[in-house]
Amino acid sequence: MSVQSRVQPAEAERYPIRTVATLTGVNPITLRAWERRYGLVKPTRTATGQRVYSRADIDTVHRILSLMENGISIGQVGAALAAGTTPAPARRKGPWGELREQLAVERIERVTREVLM
Repeated sequence: MSVQSRVQPAEAERYPIRTVATLTGVNPITLRAWERRYGLVKPTRTATGQRVYSRADIDTVHRILSLMENGISIGQVGAALAAGTTPAPARRKGPWGELREQLAVERIERVTREVLM
């Protein structure tokens, strides 16, 4: 049985905290604080206890950033998310944001290739 056949689709859609930090521009310490203090993002845990984030979690982080960029305090973001009045996920623009996303995608592709080999 090959490694590729053992990888489940749900597992392929999970990203470690460092990758999420790269994709979103949010420090891992901040992501942990948002989870612990506000319950804004709820990543699943691996058998070893490491946080892994889904694409939906990453989209939630982008919504949080968008709300904060629009003047909503982090303490009020939870209520705004629950109300469903969130703007579309804000993608970091500009050369640094684009470069950050490009590097993150390349890293995900490289790690995926290494795992499947």
